[in-house]
Amino acid sequence: MIAYCITLETKQSQNSARVLQASHERVGNEFELRTFTATGPGAAESLMRWHDIRWTYPWVGEERAVGLVLHAYATKNRKARMACFMSHFRLWVRATEHPVLIMEDDAIFIRKFDPDPLLTSPFDVIGINDPRGATRKASVFHAAVQRQDRDICAVPWVDSPEIPQGLAGASAYLMRPEGALSAITATRTLGAWPNDALLCKQLIDGLGTTKTYYTTVQRTRSTLA
Repeated sequence: MIAYCITLETKQSQNSARVLQASHERVGNEFELRTFTATGPGAAESLMRWHDIRWTYPWVGEERAVGLVLHAYATKNRKARMACFMSHFRLWVRATEHPVLIMEDDAIFIRKFDPDPLLTSPFDVIGINDPRGATRKASVFHAAVQRQDRDICAVPWVDSPEIPQGLAGASAYLMRPEGALSAITATRTLGAWPNDALLCKQLIDGLGTTKTYYTTVQRTRSTLA
């Protein structure tokens, strides 16, 4: 497994990444956490064209696609939203070759993380993040996960089946090659969506989450909303 922290060339992102790195060292993780330079907003559209993909998620209101209701995200800078997706997509490409731990810069470790149980589990994309404060219907997600009798379980249903639902914020997750191929195929078939919408139970098989949470979010100001 190779672990990456997606980091922008901004003061806020650099500071958040340092906090994440310090927590990584404090909990005693036994793997390297590498910096991954994020796609910048100015490069997002050209990079999407280079990969022959296009943004298809609605910017306003709601639309229906493949049996799902897609609600627009609050977005003040559309190119930044697209760039965030492309940062994750570039790491999905790497994950087709070997497992990758993908972390956004505002994640923070709260306990030591051993990837081995996840690498041998039946799941291909596994969230390690505390859902509380990180996703919609977080209390429902948390309660459903904590009722499970195993530490790595399927991502729970928290809403009606036409609403995309998956990882808790998709800001800290381990992706194995099978999951990466599924995510890339979904992108090429449906187009680019916010990564936490695309990585949903309805589109990606093998979505899991840990009952023991290894990360939470730093609660920094979002650069997207």
